[in-house]
Amino acid sequence: MAEALAERVASLPELRTAAEWAAHGLPLGTTSDDCARLLDLACRSYYTMSSAPYDRLEATSVADAALAEDPSCLLAHVIKLAVPLLGAPKVRADEGQLAAAREVAARGSASVWELAHLAVVEAYLRGEAASVDAMLYEIIEAYPRDIMAVRLSFVFNGPAESQKLLRNARATAASFTDEVDPVMNGFVGSELSYALEECEEYAEAEKVARWAYERNRGDSWAAHQVAHCMEMTGRYSDGAEFMRDSFAEWKSGGMAGHNMWHWALLHSAAGEHAEALALADRLFDYHKNALTFGLK
Repeated sequence: MAEALAERVASLPELRTAAEWAAHGLPLGTTSDDCARLLDLACRSYYTMSSAPYDRLEATSVADAALAEDPSCLLAHVIKLAVPLLGAPKVRADEGQLAAAREVAARGSASVWELAHLAVVEAYLRGEAASVDAMLYEIIEAYPRDIMAVRLSFVFNGPAESQKLLRNARATAASFTDEVDPVMNGFVGSELSYALEECEEYAEAEKVARWAYERNRGDSWAAHQVAHCMEMTGRYSDGAEFMRDSFAEWKSGGMAGHNMWHWALLHSAAGEHAEALALADRLFDYHKNALTFGLK
């Protein structure tokens, strides 16, 4: 493991060993604790949209490091297949990566849970959208603390399937408490608030988003939900003020560019056009035109 990544892992005591994954009802095929902790870091970075304390990370690169510790870890292969699908202009897969995942699956060491995730990715790549939703919900029912499944439901269903997103996010949120994981508990709230917002339940969505943001003030996903709710309820100047006051906390997160775009929209909607244009100039320089998902 590279020294910088090893230091990052050591700084995050919440990252789980293989036994701790199993204790959360999520069995891994690997027995390597270094691999297990890297998998946890990759999943957390992916789920939180690379928000602090899991910011400035590429989930696929962390998965590569996990595979260096144990090449037979199926979940790491699945992460490398699934993560690039977020925001992809068309469904595609790395055929070599897919073949490697299938080879690992055929060896028989992967858990049933990991095999279910590979089956989801394969069904999605075949264009079987209805099957994917049913498969993901089956995983979430069986493994309610599976943050990967909830993130994939966002990626594969999208905002048009908001009721399904809400169903899945509620199931996961119900299984998290501070006793289970005090850090992820807040981030799980961020995902729930997004689903609520997409279902136009703005009051509850904003309440949950603000709670989540107070738990993890680097949560660029929760900040996004607060901005969205304020935009949709016509509180444009107040929304712009929130984004300005919180910017220093979430600016390193993966949603930062997208959040700045919302911030500019709030200024524009409030009639504060000079502020909107000035922010747009900052945005183009800050994220080099990567506006859609705030990816660097």
